[in-house]
Amino acid sequence: MLPTKTITVEIPAYRPDGGLARPWPADYSVCVSVEGDEVLIRADKAGLRALAVHLLALAEPDVPTYYHAHLDPGEIDEDSLPLVLDHNA
Repeated sequence: MLPTKTITVEIPAYRPDGGLARPWPADYSVCVSVEGDEVLIRADKAGLRALAVHLLALAEPDVPTYYHAHLDPGEIDEDSLPLVLDHNA
Protein backbone atom coordinates (compact mmCIF):
# COMPACT_ATOMS: atom_id res chain seq x y z
CA MET A 1 0.00 0.00 0.00
CA LEU A 2 1.28 3.45 -0.90
CA PRO A 3 1.79 5.94 1.93
CA THR A 4 -0.93 8.56 2.26
CA LYS A 5 -1.67 11.60 4.35
CA THR A 6 -4.93 13.17 5.38
CA ILE A 7 -5.73 16.77 4.52
CA THR A 8 -8.76 18.85 5.37
CA VAL A 9 -10.13 21.12 2.67
CA GLU A 10 -13.07 23.50 2.78
CA ILE A 11 -14.88 23.74 -0.54
CA PRO A 12 -17.61 26.14 -1.64
CA ALA A 13 -21.17 24.80 -1.48
CA TYR A 14 -23.30 24.81 -4.61
CA ARG A 15 -26.22 27.26 -4.52
CA PRO A 16 -29.03 26.84 -7.06
CA ASP A 17 -29.40 30.63 -7.21
CA GLY A 18 -25.69 31.36 -7.62
CA GLY A 19 -23.76 28.25 -8.59
CA LEU A 20 -20.32 27.70 -7.14
CA ALA A 21 -18.16 30.49 -5.77
CA ARG A 22 -14.59 30.34 -7.02
CA PRO A 23 -12.36 31.57 -4.21
CA TRP A 24 -8.73 32.24 -5.09
CA PRO A 25 -5.86 32.90 -2.67
CA ALA A 26 -4.37 36.38 -2.54
CA ASP A 27 -1.29 35.43 -4.55
CA TYR A 28 -1.35 32.54 -7.04
CA SER A 29 -0.42 31.57 -10.57
CA VAL A 30 -2.24 29.27 -13.01
CA CYS A 31 -1.35 29.22 -16.70
CA VAL A 32 -2.79 26.93 -19.39
CA SER A 33 -0.98 26.46 -22.69
CA VAL A 34 -0.70 24.00 -25.55
CA GLU A 35 2.76 22.66 -26.26
CA GLY A 36 2.89 20.35 -29.25
CA ASP A 37 0.04 17.89 -28.79
CA GLU A 38 -0.21 18.35 -25.01
CA VAL A 39 -2.17 20.70 -22.78
CA LEU A 40 0.04 22.07 -20.01
CA ILE A 41 -1.35 23.46 -16.75
CA ARG A 42 1.51 25.22 -15.00
CA ALA A 43 0.78 26.56 -11.53
CA ASP A 44 2.45 27.41 -8.26
CA LYS A 45 1.43 25.58 -5.08
CA ALA A 46 -1.31 28.09 -4.26
CA GLY A 47 -2.73 27.82 -7.79
CA LEU A 48 -2.66 24.01 -7.73
CA ARG A 49 -4.46 23.94 -4.39
CA ALA A 50 -7.08 26.43 -5.64
CA LEU A 51 -7.67 24.30 -8.77
CA ALA A 52 -8.04 21.24 -6.53
CA VAL A 53 -10.69 23.07 -4.47
CA HIS A 54 -12.58 24.05 -7.65
CA LEU A 55 -12.47 20.47 -8.96
CA LEU A 56 -13.53 18.97 -5.63
CA ALA A 57 -16.46 21.40 -5.40
CA LEU A 58 -17.51 20.55 -8.96
CA ALA A 59 -17.49 16.82 -8.08
CA GLU A 60 -19.97 17.18 -5.20
CA PRO A 61 -23.23 15.23 -5.64
CA ASP A 62 -25.47 18.33 -5.41
CA VAL A 63 -23.79 20.04 -8.38
CA PRO A 64 -25.97 19.51 -11.47
CA THR A 65 -24.62 17.50 -14.40
CA TYR A 66 -23.20 19.74 -17.12
CA TYR A 67 -22.44 22.54 -14.66
CA HIS A 68 -19.23 24.21 -15.76
CA ALA A 69 -16.89 27.04 -14.88
CA HIS A 70 -14.94 29.22 -17.28
CA LEU A 71 -11.54 30.29 -15.95
CA ASP A 72 -10.50 33.11 -18.24
CA PRO A 73 -7.30 35.13 -18.45
CA GLY A 74 -7.51 37.69 -15.68
CA GLU A 75 -8.98 35.16 -13.27
CA ILE A 76 -6.04 32.91 -14.09
CA ASP A 77 -2.79 34.28 -15.53
CA GLU A 78 -3.18 36.97 -18.20
CA ASP A 79 -1.07 35.02 -20.72
CA SER A 80 -3.06 31.82 -20.15
CA LEU A 81 -5.48 30.15 -22.49
CA PRO A 82 -9.01 29.96 -21.08
CA LEU A 83 -9.79 26.80 -19.11
CA VAL A 84 -13.24 25.24 -18.79
CA LEU A 85 -13.97 22.87 -15.91
CA ASP A 86 -17.00 20.79 -16.90
CA HIS A 87 -19.08 18.38 -14.83
CA ASN A 88 -20.59 16.16 -17.50
CA ALA A 89 -21.61 12.96 -15.78
